[in-house]
Amino acid sequence: MRAPNSSVPDSPDPAICSGPGSPCCGTAGKPTMSDYIDRGLRRARSATLPIVGDARHDAGQFARFSLRVERGVVTGVAFDASVCGTLVAYCEVLAEWVTGLTIPAAARRIRPLDLTSALPLVPADKRDLALLASQALMTTIEQATREERV
Repeated sequence: MRAPNSSVPDSPDPAICSGPGSPCCGTAGKPTMSDYIDRGLRRARSATLPIVGDARHDAGQFARFSLRVERGVVTGVAFDASVCGTLVAYCEVLAEWVTGLTIPAAARRIRPLDLTSALPLVPADKRDLALLASQALMTTIEQATREERV
């Protein structure tokens, strides 16, 4: 029996379920890089939120985050990034990690090494983008900290 208002069905609907591990069963495995890219591309089309930061990479790639903060808690994250699947995926992972955290907890959560561990299949020559994404979000968190003190 499922919990009230749960989106997980009592039993799989064979018309839409591809079996264990499929999202409809609530047993989906860890998101893949493609999942993060897909979600990130949708999030990147979101409107800019009130608190905006900026970071640029030497090679011309960039990531820029914006946040909505309510009573010290990150309630919304949007970003804009260069057209690079790896960078978009890293930005999306960070956005998911910090949503719902307090500003200090969000600042502690942003660690490039953890980010590269979250997407272990990223080629070594693209892992520096984890630092770019982390720096971009950290500048926005720092901006949020300043604005919260005002």
